[in-house]
Amino acid sequence: MHYPCWGEWAVGIIVSESDSILTVVVAPQFEAFVLNAAVKFQIQFPELEVQVEHGAVAILCGDHSKVADLRRAFLHTLYREKIYTETLPLRANLIAAVTSR
Repeated sequence: MHYPCWGEWAVGIIVSESDSILTVVVAPQFEAFVLNAAVKFQIQFPELEVQVEHGAVAILCGDHSKVADLRRAFLHTLYREKIYTETLPLRANLIAAVTSR
């Protein structure tokens, strides 16, 4: 099975004249972060429907002109979630070291 790099994506199926599905393919190294990223993305865009499946995220977007912006926003959210999760133990240790006497 081929896994694309985390930035590869495809605009998926046309649902109707006004709606489209943006499919973002998620590489294995980002799969651990995709659920939390999807929740944070839906907080930013509550009007969108987001579905997470193994290896991909589908976003129902009504305006074709916003697809590139939504793709960029989701990938940014996913990458920020990866950074947050991976650096949380370091930040907790630093705070513990600074605040201990």
